Amino acid sequence: MQFCIINTEKPDITHIMRIDKIILGLLTIISFISLPSKAQVCSPNYDNPWEWASHATWFTGDGVFINFPDGTGAPVISTKAVDLGTNTNHAYEGTAAFSDNTGTLIGWSNGRKLWREDGADGILVASDMVAGNEGGSVGERSSAVQGIVAVRHPNIPEKIFIFTSDDVLSGTIGMHYTVYDIITQTSTAPIRLQNDVGGDYRGTEQIDATFHANGNDIWVVVRQSGRGTFNNFRSFYSYSITCNGINPVPVKSQDVVPQLGHTYAGGGGNFQAGMWSNDYGRGALKISWDGTKAATGNHITGGSDADEALMVFDFDNATGLLSNAVPFARVPGDWGWDNAFTNWGAAYDIEWAPDSRGLYISSISGGGDLQWFDTQAGSGSAINSSGKLIYNSHRQFTDIKLGGDGKLYAPGLGQNLNQYSFPSLNDLNNGNGMSFSSIATGRAVSLGLSNTFIPPIDYTDLSGNSTTMDCTDPPYNLGVVWLCRGGSAEDNTVSGWSSDCGACITDAANGIFDPAIAELGTHKVYYQRGVTCSQIDSLEITVTCSVNPCEDTTLSNVITPICVNQTADLTGYEVTSDPGTWSIVSSPAGSNPAVITGGNIFDAIGSADAGVYRIRFSLTSVPTGACPDSSERNIIVNALPVPTITGNTIVCEDSTT
Repeated sequence: MQFCIINTEKPDITHIMRIDKIILGLLTIISFISLPSKAQVCSPNYDNPWEWASHATWFTGDGVFINFPDGTGAPVISTKAVDLGTNTNHAYEGTAAFSDNTGTLIGWSNGRKLWREDGADGILVASDMVAGNEGGSVGERSSAVQGIVAVRHPNIPEKIFIFTSDDVLSGTIGMHYTVYDIITQTSTAPIRLQNDVGGDYRGTEQIDATFHANGNDIWVVVRQSGRGTFNNFRSFYSYSITCNGINPVPVKSQDVVPQLGHTYAGGGGNFQAGMWSNDYGRGALKISWDGTKAATGNHITGGSDADEALMVFDFDNATGLLSNAVPFARVPGDWGWDNAFTNWGAAYDIEWAPDSRGLYISSISGGGDLQWFDTQAGSGSAINSSGKLIYNSHRQFTDIKLGGDGKLYAPGLGQNLNQYSFPSLNDLNNGNGMSFSSIATGRAVSLGLSNTFIPPIDYTDLSGNSTTMDCTDPPYNLGVVWLCRGGSAEDNTVSGWSSDCGACITDAANGIFDPAIAELGTHKVYYQRGVTCSQIDSLEITVTCSVNPCEDTTLSNVITPICVNQTADLTGYEVTSDPGTWSIVSSPAGSNPAVITGGNIFDAIGSADAGVYRIRFSLTSVPTGACPDSSERNIIVNALPVPTITGNTIVCEDSTT
């Protein structure tokens, strides 16, 4: 694999450094993801996904494409050649279209086929995708309200993950994903995803994606179907995509929807049993723009679970778990649904207002109502009471989607796109002052608009680190931040740090650089958030070594011998003033060697073995670099003398010898 090196020197940095942003892959990646050659360009709308240029194009109907120039411009309609017989560029319900950072279309799918942009009518990449299609009765195109979502991890910009799910009428197909490679222009065969215990399961038509709490990784969330086992409809699965790819073991939000069936408060255990209908699985799941809430809308027209046609949940984007479900389509009374409250009825699609509080509903009721609710009103009855009918001739069974221009859109009848405008952002958030208009599309639109979560590319940035160090400096904790949105980009669960000086990175997970190990020279340090993250950031660190004198280990060259049963205070032989301790390196043969006591007393008391001892003085503070930390000398222990008497040993009294 080649490296594409993109120089990103920052002109305002005057110290000695050079940072290269390295994107793995062929040079052709630049033309697909529109990375500039000299600097990374951050999206101005990073916090507003509906304005991302990567979401700028939608695909619907008979080859109809709706583009919002630069992500936020007024919509422009174009068409591509369509073949209804082969379903070429032909959509029914759920679709996905994905663009690069500038809004240039890359590819699109109708849930059963995948095309790439070629500047003309598109080139078929794959025809093996498996979104539910009513058992084939609608041809090779999805027949699920959502049924598909295209996702990109911002640090794997050359890969598009496309997820598909079941529809309510087909036999069980299951949740699948395909990976489209922008560079090779090929896709993988669909892979079926399993539940948290490794088993197959059936999904609903509800599927969405959002950021992880770290602002970089992705959650893909799907609701389980209740067909066959009613209680399964109460649970959700969340799959994570990180720099290590997709985790096939999902997090399960178990039984977070209230118990199926309903007990009313009128006493006597007034219970209405639940009854499954396949239509219940039709609908949409949308996670709020700020990632803290999830909402569901389902085709539940009556019965014990009519309140669950509309629900709002807390969403923990750190764990992927949904909790605290609040049904609000109906309000229970003592003996049944309280008719004093509005029955808002079944839902087809939903969309969050920009403030992640207001929620728009594309209802199946009437002629297709467009409704608004305040999801922060409190209880289910309070949210129900907050509801407004925005428009009563919307269209039954149709998507509702927020455009980058700040207006709502829905497929209209025939060859028209419905447009819902509001006087201000505040009015859009609160469902006030809507005005309706229609945009001619030139071709028939279908029920769906595109479902995508393609974040702009963000870049890891090492420029905040020191780039000059001395070999006597202590270990340095390197840091990495997000260039576009700020905040730490370090993932301590992976060993992302490395260097051309090898062991100078003493902690690859936390980025600890030791200049003493690196030693003199210029060293390249790299950061990569995971094994499949194609983005690698690098930094050059120059290590110098000061000419400061080494610590002193000088000893006297003359060590006075001692005898057995004597001691010697070794401090008298220390020429150095630096503190240290003494030890014995080697001893003469024997079974009773001398010892060091008190750190500096050589002790030969107790008939210690006589001979030559090698002793060492070691500095208390270990020096850095190549400075010595000790000196050695010999000390001789002499055996005690044994006196002897020679000559005539016999003398007489009063005589001398």
